[in-house]
Amino acid sequence: MKKYFFFFTFVLTLSLTSNSQTSSFTLAPLFTDSLVLQQKSDVPIWGKGTPGVKISVAASWGKKGSGIVQPDSNWMLKIKTPKAGGPFTISFSYGDSITVLKNILIGEVWLCSGQSNMEIPLEGWPPNDTIANSANEIQQAHFPKIRMFMVQQTISTVPNFDCIGSWKECTPEAAAKFSATAYYFGRKLFQELKVPIGLIQSTWGG
Repeated sequence: MKKYFFFFTFVLTLSLTSNSQTSSFTLAPLFTDSLVLQQKSDVPIWGKGTPGVKISVAASWGKKGSGIVQPDSNWMLKIKTPKAGGPFTISFSYGDSITVLKNILIGEVWLCSGQSNMEIPLEGWPPNDTIANSANEIQQAHFPKIRMFMVQQTISTVPNFDCIGSWKECTPEAAAKFSATAYYFGRKLFQELKVPIGLIQSTWGG
């Protein structure tokens, strides 16, 4: 009877350990479906997990990478990106589980940060602060190869690992709420460079 009890306890411990590794794995909020990665670079990707667990990544453009979760639960690895293109997928293996990111583009990525002049959205702040010809611009804002990530404003006295936001393809609905300056900048880059554009908006009016 003791042997059966020991075997059951051993299997249960393995199961709990595996589930712990699986449930604790997270990617930083920037790394979701529909993201844009910088072309022709060693791009860092990071997150959190169970210390000591190996994280492996394989991209559909043929490159791989790996890293180990550190004692503080943080991990980071790098993967080489090709010239602009896509869509691609990236698969992350950890423990006995796999996470796959889809609809990824490779191109030019820009952080768009500042105060009110950068924050004001394409639709403006009516009735006093508006953007010239914004209604027409919003109606024509169909650019699926321009992707937008808006960081939600939050207050913290210490650096945060997490932020709230998600990647969205440029549609009239998404563009209307996004920084006007960043939108016009990204559109001009896209029209001139002919590559996917990723725009990360992190703004707070003074």
